[in-house]
Amino acid sequence: MKTAFHTGIIALLLFAGISVSAQQKMQSRTPEEKAVVITNKMKTNLKLSDDQYTKVKAVNLDFTTKFDEIRKSENKKGMVNKMRNLDSQRMQSLKAILTPEQYARYEAQKNAAKERMRKNMEERKIQHS
Repeated sequence: MKTAFHTGIIALLLFAGISVSAQQKMQSRTPEEKAVVITNKMKTNLKLSDDQYTKVKAVNLDFTTKFDEIRKSENKKGMVNKMRNLDSQRMQSLKAILTPEQYARYEAQKNAAKERMRKNMEERKIQHS
């Protein structure tokens, strides 16, 4: 369940358009590598300017670094809440950088990815029942 959650978070970051093997590869990358991959995907999907790219990359690096720290922490109880808070902070930072149209598109893509992840988890649950 925890692995599925972690994979799901990564999938949300990448708009869930990546195969399982690519997600596993993403998990083994450094925070810097993850930030570049995520930001490059956002640049393509949201048509970021060069200035936005630089700022979004910094936000994503901060997020991926803290995300990895939370994931590696020994306190697993508070992990979900910490990850939600971290994601909320990231979204606030992105909202300040992106245009309203870009932010709306990003939110829509993120929500679609979240829904796909939820459906996939339900399907796995049914298969294992």
